[in-house]
Amino acid sequence: MDVAFDAGGRCYVSDDRLGAVLRLDDGEPVVWADGLGAPQGLAVHGEALFTVDVGHRRLWSVSLTTGERRVEAEDLAVGLPPGVEGRPDPALFAHGLPGLAPRFAGLAVAPDGALLLSSNGEGTVLRLAPSP
Repeated sequence: MDVAFDAGGRCYVSDDRLGAVLRLDDGEPVVWADGLGAPQGLAVHGEALFTVDVGHRRLWSVSLTTGERRVEAEDLAVGLPPGVEGRPDPALFAHGLPGLAPRFAGLAVAPDGALLLSSNGEGTVLRLAPSP
């Protein structure tokens, strides 16, 4: 779903169907964080990799040095709203034209260090600032 690079140039990718974040080591995927519901957006900030888990509606941080992870925010407006059944993925092509892209919850780091989350559940952008 998404790609991010750390300061050392290592590449991380999110796989929402596998429920994991993978790191590419010499071109080979290595599971970096698993057991996630459906990780999508990725961002590296400092010594942490952040991912939005739309399956559990959480923001996770994963230490780039130890692999330890923790929940940074919960009950985010990502994924389908509670109680709404999932819809099948849109067709890649319909009537010869490209289909709709699937909903995606993305992350970016703002210049002040806050995380910006594109909240695909509401169609908004949330600013998540670190606690003082």
